[in-house]
Amino acid sequence: MPDAAATRELLARHHRWLAHYLRSLLPDAGEAESAWRETALRISRRGHEGPAPAFGAWAERIAGQVANERRKAAPRASFSDDLFRQLADASGPAAEKVEARARALAECLLQ
Repeated sequence: MPDAAATRELLARHHRWLAHYLRSLLPDAGEAESAWRETALRISRRGHEGPAPAFGAWAERIAGQVANERRKAAPRASFSDDLFRQLADASGPAAEKVEARARALAECLLQ
């Protein structure tokens, strides 16, 4: 179990990797930076709990928990029925061409 100074040193050593890890989990750079600060705070508060030899894995688990909490709390995007109708209308001719090509391909493969 590392003391506070050792925890700070381990956190500094793993900072770049954890920041990149969070960025891979959270598409928004600002959100990833905020998640990094939250992760660092949690690690600092619980540093005495983390096993020194496996600090990286322990810190990664905390970072993953922070990212999951943020994803769950984020509002979900939703689309209106009107938008779906507009998209369907706009893609009508293209969709018909794709379907015709798919039928032609299926016929060629059956011959």
